[in-house]
Amino acid sequence: MAMQTTRTVALSALTLFVALQSASAATFSGNAQVTIYHSLSINVGAGGSALKFGNIFRPSTGSGTVTVNADGTESTGGGLTVTGTHSAAEFSVSGEGSASVMISVPAFTLSGPSSASLAVTPVCLVTNNASTDPHCTSTQTFSGGGGALTTSPIDVKVGGTITVPSSQLTGVYTGSFNVNAAYQ
Repeated sequence: MAMQTTRTVALSALTLFVALQSASAATFSGNAQVTIYHSLSINVGAGGSALKFGNIFRPSTGSGTVTVNADGTESTGGGLTVTGTHSAAEFSVSGEGSASVMISVPAFTLSGPSSASLAVTPVCLVTNNASTDPHCTSTQTFSGGGGALTTSPIDVKVGGTITVPSSQLTGVYTGSFNVNAAYQ
């Protein structure tokens, strides 16, 4: 009789385990969605992609600054003389209508002779229809409706400021900079 009691208890425990397991299981169906955007593109604007500071004559003492403003005008300080051509670089950013995009231009360095360098702090003007933003990190929204490439790109003009000490090595300084755009 003891053997039969053990089987009954074991069978009852197995039945209870199966019943509890099926009572604790549940299923829920979730939803999924994705929005596909046009690729962002950055193109050279009418003013070209070169930021030009011109020819700078370093100061005899101390240091001076040269700024090429985003509108292409130039200003100097600290006894510097500048000649030659100066210009801001111009770009246009296109993407999905009604989407938000962050545009940024980080600081960069110009390299010269004998490992000499000049740090450049960008000066920007971001224009989107009638609004403008003078910052080099700007979040903008493309005009137009979703599902279509915008017909009004965002214009980005890039100038910069450099500081030239009297000890700066003479010669040609060159470099490149990035204009970044990312959907938000």
